[in-house]
Amino acid sequence: MPTSKNLLLYALALVVIAFVVSGIPRVTLELLSDDHDHDDPIALGTNIWAGYEPLYLARKTGLLADSDARLLEFSSSTQVMRAFANGTIDAATLTLDEVLSLRDAGIVVVVILVLDMSSGGDAIVAHPEFSKIESLRGQRIAVESTALGALMLSRALAKNGLRLTDVEVVSVEIDEQELFLSRGDVDAAVTFSPMLERLKDRGMVEVFSSREIPGEVVDVLVATPHLVEAHSDKLVALAESWFAALDVIDAEPQRAAELMAPRLGVTPSDVLLMFQGLEFPDVAGNLEFLSSESSRIAETARILNQVLVDAGFLDDEVDVESLYSDSIIRVVASQRQGQ
Repeated sequence: MPTSKNLLLYALALVVIAFVVSGIPRVTLELLSDDHDHDDPIALGTNIWAGYEPLYLARKTGLLADSDARLLEFSSSTQVMRAFANGTIDAATLTLDEVLSLRDAGIVVVVILVLDMSSGGDAIVAHPEFSKIESLRGQRIAVESTALGALMLSRALAKNGLRLTDVEVVSVEIDEQELFLSRGDVDAAVTFSPMLERLKDRGMVEVFSSREIPGEVVDVLVATPHLVEAHSDKLVALAESWFAALDVIDAEPQRAAELMAPRLGVTPSDVLLMFQGLEFPDVAGNLEFLSSESSRIAETARILNQVLVDAGFLDDEVDVESLYSDSIIRVVASQRQGQ
């Protein structure tokens, strides 16, 4: 474990984050637990991120029925993780490293869909006087208390000859980064779209992005094991609505961007720009990721696992073989082939 006081507190926060239940907005909604009616919708927690927006496009266009899933928006992935630990939600959109963090903390989740891979949508931005990662030595960096923040920062520093102890980590929620940077409370921030574009519009410069660590920042849809086993029909409908929304984006990108822009708080042209930094695996791509025969998700998880263990952000290696299931995507693939 790194010896820096700030880093130690930050690392400990990652380990216990799933058990911190105070301050989470409670949602009055029945969940699909063992004793709930089969017709209850999935309670799906998300935070604002361009890569999750096709879910909201599916809802807006009627591709996702309210009877199948209710989308619950939280202000950060930290809150999504806490809500999952609370039992407030029974499915969530998270990065793969955040899933590993939950599993490390004893919260059992199953990856059922690979949503997107970031290729520039996540980045570190800084005030203009810090135009390179190396110039951030000794400076204050705002990082959300999640495994993704830890991963982005540790990889950026390592690739540029720095260590985590060379910077001062300041725990800042994603929706507070703009304020902290404008006040000069921090010198840089680990961020993502649409906050990334907002900060760059305010004069921040990009010093590192997920383009430099291809395949490492992966967004996934996770659910409780009970949901996967007992309510697969709801998850199949949710997954089908996701791919249907991607079809709309491919066929009518401008119209899709206009529908997604208001919720993201950006212009349609900004939405199109954000999507250039994302890769969305199709049904075949998901089969490749999640199939037990090829198991690309397991390979990716092992790499991330080792990075986070080496950096001191996970206690031990997580069992990646039980981390994912291809049962839902196989049904979706079969249904689409039959159309």
